[in-house]
Amino acid sequence: MSGKSSLLGTLTTSTLDNGRGKSRLSMLKHRHEITSGVTSSVTSELLGYQDADIGGVNVINYASENVASWIDMHVAAANSRLVFVSDSAGHPRYRRTTVRSLVGWAPHWTLLCVPADDTEDTAGKTGSTNALQQDFGAAVSDIDLSSAQLNLCLRLRLPLVVVITKLDLASRSGLKGTLSKVLDALKAAGRKAAIVPNGTAIVSEQNLQSIGADEVETAYNAALPLLNSPLDTVPIVLTSAMQGTGIRNLHALLHELPLHDLTRAESDGLGVVFYIEDVYSKPAGVDGLTVVSGLIRSGRISVGDSLTIGPFSAHDQFDDSEDSDERPARRPSSQLPTSRSFPGALRDSHLTPPRFQLPGQEWRTVKVTSIRNLRLPVHALLADQVGTIAIRLEGAERREPAESGLARVRKGMVLATSQPLATRSFVAQFKREDLEALAVGNHVVVYVASVRASARVVSARAPDSPVVSYQETHRNGDYVQDHDPFSFDEVAEALEEPQAPVAGSVTASELLVTFKLDAAKEFVVLGDQILVMPGGGPGLYGGHERGEKGMAGLEGFVGVVKEIFG
Repeated sequence: MSGKSSLLGTLTTSTLDNGRGKSRLSMLKHRHEITSGVTSSVTSELLGYQDADIGGVNVINYASENVASWIDMHVAAANSRLVFVSDSAGHPRYRRTTVRSLVGWAPHWTLLCVPADDTEDTAGKTGSTNALQQDFGAAVSDIDLSSAQLNLCLRLRLPLVVVITKLDLASRSGLKGTLSKVLDALKAAGRKAAIVPNGTAIVSEQNLQSIGADEVETAYNAALPLLNSPLDTVPIVLTSAMQGTGIRNLHALLHELPLHDLTRAESDGLGVVFYIEDVYSKPAGVDGLTVVSGLIRSGRISVGDSLTIGPFSAHDQFDDSEDSDERPARRPSSQLPTSRSFPGALRDSHLTPPRFQLPGQEWRTVKVTSIRNLRLPVHALLADQVGTIAIRLEGAERREPAESGLARVRKGMVLATSQPLATRSFVAQFKREDLEALAVGNHVVVYVASVRASARVVSARAPDSPVVSYQETHRNGDYVQDHDPFSFDEVAEALEEPQAPVAGSVTASELLVTFKLDAAKEFVVLGDQILVMPGGGPGLYGGHERGEKGMAGLEGFVGVVKEIFG
């Protein structure tokens, strides 16, 4: 409701909005998104920039001459800059989609859109943020969504740009209140703000295709402090998708933002690790082929490589995002009968490579058949790049049953060259003050890289506390080590007061918290950032019906994975 899709529509098509979603129509994928105006999925778009002779920059988008696809943008912006932008959901109903786009895809920069009329009542004006929020019930309108999302980005320590949208709707006092709220949050997080000044108030659509030299210089000065430390300063751009105000400044800033930490995974010793963030339907007429997309954390993947994919489990499902149109396939009630004429026809052939398995988990060997980077066919994908990979079971010359083939590939899996070890339990370190509302025994949702999974808080201790075994817990009641499965009642018996906040009984500045995943093992890497989000809370639409989504979870606890159990 802050105008994210409308803003991105203006950036990619140079079409000014009419206050009723004209510029965002090209960004929305689902019919219900077009009807409601609320984004529920992640839409990706490409922008290009080409340096001009007089010091300015030409914008390469769908309004450019001879540009109709991403391939055309690759050609038009050759030897210059391409910007891959993902438009994610912001409504609390789709918070899983929002958080996954922030944590899993690991964007170089996060653009947080805050409406300029966020702190005042602009009801009656076309596109009013308050009027839109009222349409979704009192539970949503009573929540300061922009502050909640801003605090989440600051907790995750993301390189951040704040974009003030709907500048045409806000009064001077309303804009001052919105800026004060943002500046106060940045100051509390120890970050400085750099407001990019606007030039001409109203810009025509024709003038959105080029950026002047003065605007490029202004953006360069705003981005200069980010070269050494992208977390110290937060640029703020004021925009209006209706009047075109600030759109050229935002283009200039996207052209000047530095790329950082491109070699973060070159020396971690993991080999090839590709996080699967999306799974696509099988192309028509192609049998046995699965297409996945995501981020390659480390290594290099080339066409023809043999990789392992997993971990699989009996609980694997299809996409669990709110915007998913897929449903798990119905499993057959019984196994297929063997052939009477040839009983061994359906058994595994000795010519087919065996499945790669570790105790308690399943991995399968696949072969890379094609790779695309930003929809451009390439021979290899390098570390820190996002791409789409087509894979096929290695050596599979026949069609396998859905349960044993690649039909169970899901978000959160990885492609790797080595033999990764998935885990069911791990320990993460948090700041004590961040865990005031989290208690032992709570069920939470954890986000680690591309993994989103339900987990239970098993125990908490100070870093210098001794680690004892599960059997010793029943004797002294000090600590629970999650090596063996046990029930919540046993945890309660050992800890006596399981509902007391874990941070309330410990004075250490840091806490080590043990989590146990509820459903299956996942691939987790030591040192990865983890986001823990509680569930429940009051109903999203003010009701108390069973199954209604709660409003809890807009704020999370951020820590680092310190220990992994097999």
